[in-house]
Amino acid sequence: MPRGFFHHWSAVLIALLGAGCGESGSTGDEAAVRALAPYARTWQAAEPLYRDDAFNPVAEAVHAMRPEYSVQEIEDLLVVPADVDYTLLRVEGQTITFLNGATVLCAGRYSPRAAHDHASADAGAHEHASRAFDLVATSEGECSTYALLDISVIEVHGSRPHFHIIHGTTSGPLRPRPWNPAAWPTEMTPSEFAAAAMGAVSFFASALPPR
Repeated sequence: MPRGFFHHWSAVLIALLGAGCGESGSTGDEAAVRALAPYARTWQAAEPLYRDDAFNPVAEAVHAMRPEYSVQEIEDLLVVPADVDYTLLRVEGQTITFLNGATVLCAGRYSPRAAHDHASADAGAHEHASRAFDLVATSEGECSTYALLDISVIEVHGSRPHFHIIHGTTSGPLRPRPWNPAAWPTEMTPSEFAAAAMGAVSFFASALPPR
């Protein structure tokens, strides 16, 4: 299992990906649609996958390596970097919609920032290249805490792609690192997620702070 597969613990924010930004002859809308095209589908947030009972054996395996932490403490710590209010996010053209079940929390049109226009003071330290997007129009819901997005490049592990998406107000991300929520295809089952996470048990254990 590559180290980057479950890197929530050590991940920090934002090395901006400039590719595809500001091409000659392109409108802002065209640039946004092109930048978001690889993400065009519905994704599920990782948080419910961590909280599912199928993930319990992973926490137990970490506990076997770090017995000073209880299984419950480990489960609580592992979910911290993935904690979000939405369960699904949908990307369609220039529009990104954040949903909690069937309830729309925010739906809006987004525009990519210029290359090297970092979204936070921690830019450049992220393990994966990413790109910042600004909200340009709200179509539904309350989008003040989704006014700024930072979206990592998509990585594929096995047959499942995933990416990291950080959201916040216009002044920056809502939470400090190691907050680094991930999005996975809706086809990813809790059991499949747990099986993949089992390969990162030693990484989880080493990432826990000493006691």
